[in-house]
Formats: sequence, structure tokens, C-alpha cells
Amino acid sequence: MRRHPGDLSGRPVDIALLADAGEVEEARAQGFHLALGLATPGSGRFIDAGFRPLPASETACRTFLPAAWPREPAWIAAGEEPETGVPGLRAFRPSDLDAVTEIHSKEMQGQVLRLDRDRRAWERILGGGAAPSGPPREAASCWVIETRGDIEGYVVLEAAPPTLRWREHGVRPGAEKAAADLFWSALAWARGRGIPRIEGWRMPGALTLGPLYPASERGRKDRIPVLLPLAPQPQPVEFAREEDCRIFELDVLEPGGQ
Repeated sequence: MRRHPGDLSGRPVDIALLADAGEVEEARAQGFHLALGLATPGSGRFIDAGFRPLPASETACRTFLPAAWPREPAWIAAGEEPETGVPGLRAFRPSDLDAVTEIHSKEMQGQVLRLDRDRRAWERILGGGAAPSGPPREAASCWVIETRGDIEGYVVLEAAPPTLRWREHGVRPGAEKAAADLFWSALAWARGRGIPRIEGWRMPGALTLGPLYPASERGRKDRIPVLLPLAPQPQPVEFAREEDCRIFELDVLEPGGQ
């Protein structure tokens, strides 16, 4: 069981992240307001204990297509590395931490339920802020796009062949092009290393609305967030849209989790 601060309809709440439904009574005894778990196929114990699933989707795309995609930037076809093809793309630095924290906080505004993440949580996620020498080679890494001294967007990736996990991204309001550039960077990096798929719980909306690039968005069948209010007389908590209760992978999965 892990404790995570959160917010529900403007009210601060303590959320228990449970590995198993059997921890519910312990969480209730410790005064948690909500219990959150990740249900996997066949794990009916959460549902039996009264948990309700939250809306949850995932996006996936192939990095190699039978024919050239017309919207693909020319620098990818030329075999250039992402940091050459995308101006301002570079590895995260410790000095970027405040900007990345701010971008993520703005991305979460408007959610009815959210898991709050402060600067200290970001330091834990990014391993103390140690910056690699370039884009990721094997493990989880964070890239940013910097324009005229401002961080326009970030993405956290994890190479887990045969998949490149798109663990999270965020962009400043009005800088939506940065999300597309981050995607093209990840595509080129994965393609250059023979990784055939990119998958994530949330990827740039232009992938499926554009389409920027052929991708599929589908209801998640694994790692579905399930929620249980723990008050003595709990009010039902229902959500129709994932944007009202989006659970970010970085908050609930350790590196390597699917």
C-alpha cells in the first residue's frame, strides 16, 4: 500500500494505492478517503470488494509501415537522429524540474479526480534529476523541447523492446506542436533501434484525431484503474469521461510495468 495525495471535486483527499483488494480494511483503518487499484484480467477481487472501474484507454502504433506516411517529416526518412531533426529537443536537466512540474499541473487542471504530484515526486520519478547524455538508450528517460529558453513540452519514455513505452507527456497551452514533435522524435528513435511498437496510456491526441500518424486508441483491458470510496457512508463516485479522472502511468506503475 502506498499513500498518494489527491483532489476530488476541489477537496484534498488521501488516496491509498493498493496492490490487492485485501488491503481495503487496513486502508480504511488508516483514514484514507479513497482506495485505488489496478485490475488485471481475472483479478475479480477488486470488483467483488465494491471497486468501480474508471474510464481507461490506451494508444498504440507501429513504427514501421508498408509505405511511407505522407505527414512524416523528411528528416525521419533521411535517418537523422531526433535531436538533429527537432530544434530544441534535448535530454531533461535538473534545472528543468520546475517547468516540467508546472506543465504537468496545468495538464491536470479540470479533472474532477486527480493524483497530485509535487516537485519531490518528480525528483523520485526522474531518479534525482540525473540527466543522460542524450535521448534514452535502454531505460526510462525524459526529453524536453526548449524554445527561446522556455520549456514547451516534455515526454517520459521507457525502452522495453519490443515496445517503446510512452509513459507521459505534457505541453504548455498553445504549444501543441511540441506534442507532435515529441512523437516524431520517439518514432524516429524507436525505428532506428528496430523497436516495432510505441504504446502508452495517453499519447498526443493528434495521433487519432488528425491523424498525425496511423494509431489505434482502444479501451484498456489490463491495468484498469478501479476506485472505492472509504468513508463510513461514502457518496458514489461516477465518471463518464477519462479526462475527468485520468490516472497517469508515472503515478501508479514502477518502470517496466505495462
